Amino acid sequence: MRKILVPLAALGFAAAVGDAQTPPPVRMQLQPGSEISFTGTSTLHGFTCKTTRFDAQLSVDPEYATNLADLARPIGAVHVTIPVRSLDCANQGLQSNMLKALKADRNATITFRLDTYEIDAASRTEDAFTAQAVGSLMIAGRERPIQLRVRGERHPDGAVRARGERDLLMSDFGISPPRMMLGAVKTGDRVVVKFDLQARPRSASGN
Repeated sequence: MRKILVPLAALGFAAAVGDAQTPPPVRMQLQPGSEISFTGTSTLHGFTCKTTRFDAQLSVDPEYATNLADLARPIGAVHVTIPVRSLDCANQGLQSNMLKALKADRNATITFRLDTYEIDAASRTEDAFTAQAVGSLMIAGRERPIQLRVRGERHPDGAVRARGERDLLMSDFGISPPRMMLGAVKTGDRVVVKFDLQARPRSASGN
């Protein structure tokens, strides 16, 4: 029995040491300049709704500051939460109808969670890459899988930036495109969502 227990104990100790030496992911904090928007069309004119007031739980590999080209998985967790009422459509009538269409009274937030991603090998450099991401998007209480291309960048000062855009159909989330002026003005079903996330490592205090 002793001959069995000693190797097992050694393996357990080695695993514990290995885990202790693995640095945890770096948590990032959103910075000014981050923005999420969606642009659509109507029978009268186009429109854009956007927000800079949202939360994002972001983490990256602790080695991200050295060389992105050598990292297999530079992105860690990504979870974005957008308060629906933070969206500004620059038109009171449109904004009111959009809030109704998004069922803001019952579903106060829009959320996105990154599930997995694959990096385009040809896009890799020391400071940037393009990835095909797969995640879950919840709008108006309905959750659907979504694919989108993300451009990730690392800046010399340690900041990171992720940008991209994706076409969506409102009807895919059970949303009826808003109508205005007693139905005389109709918005299109398709919208283009754009995001620009800029972040820095959180301070030791978490601020």
